[in-house]
Amino acid sequence: MSGLQLVETTWNDLWIHMYKKVQEDLVCDVPCHLYDPKKRILLLQIPKNGSTYMVSKLSGMRNLDFPAIYRHEGVGSWIKKLGAEKWNLTDTWAIIRNPYDRLISYYAHQIQHEEIPMDWTFDQFLRKAIADDNPHIWQHRHICDKRGRILVKHVVKYEKGLDEIVKTFDNLGIDVFRGETDKTNMNMIDFDLSEVAGMLTPEVIALIRKEFYVEFKIFEYSDDPVDYMLELSKKK
Repeated sequence: MSGLQLVETTWNDLWIHMYKKVQEDLVCDVPCHLYDPKKRILLLQIPKNGSTYMVSKLSGMRNLDFPAIYRHEGVGSWIKKLGAEKWNLTDTWAIIRNPYDRLISYYAHQIQHEEIPMDWTFDQFLRKAIADDNPHIWQHRHICDKRGRILVKHVVKYEKGLDEIVKTFDNLGIDVFRGETDKTNMNMIDFDLSEVAGMLTPEVIALIRKEFYVEFKIFEYSDDPVDYMLELSKKK
């Protein structure tokens, strides 16, 4: 399959439409990519999967040479920009996250940044995002084609810990910033276990299982919220 055909089977048209508007509205958002053309290593930045922290740490991969690609765009834009041959020679990476955890994090982010009304419930946020076909809520659209095939070579789980993921790139020979860094995009809103349990009503669970079935399957996460709550309880 050629690179051009790969682009046609990704979610690229949706990204181009979405981010033309984003770039018009958020011109201050510097499109800093994590791409080292000499070492041929690329980390795609999926929103709410630690991308801001990774930019702060992976100093050797910060790249401003692709202003036409918004930093959260997916594989379609990169395949088209690099070409099929260079894409295939590039060591491509992505960080994925438990869909339950990621959606709740994105909900907190939207409240914190006043992108939705402060009194909106998680249910309201989720239904509106799905109805709007907001590309931020589906992480698989960043790295998969429309058949659900993962188009990056390495997928690492957020739950491994961002500092451990940084060590992986350090071992690949990438220059890493050794000092302390602020997690500038970190949610200031931190829901406790009872609040999370209250958000995951039977109706919401059914909706998430339906809309994010692909992600639970291809990324090998349990769609049972009990499993998620058990993992979350270890962190609290």
